[in-house]
Amino acid sequence: MLSHSEFSMSARSRKNRERKRFDYRISIDRPVCKAVFLFYYEETSKRLDRLKSYVSGKNISIPIHGNFGRSPTNAYNIFDK
Repeated sequence: MLSHSEFSMSARSRKNRERKRFDYRISIDRPVCKAVFLFYYEETSKRLDRLKSYVSGKNISIPIHGNFGRSPTNAYNIFDK
């Protein structure tokens, strides 16, 4: 998924507005439409929108799960025997 930024004038303000366009690809040389991309990778449109917002943000990082660094509640302690 590649993003390209384009600029257009806003009707309400005099500032340039940045727009993102995403090209969906299965491999580097195979462009496809959004529906085929979602079907191929078995993703939902909502999850794809979330991933696009992560990529489009200024700080690109992988989303971290809420339980990161914690042990599971059903895990045994190594001292329990």
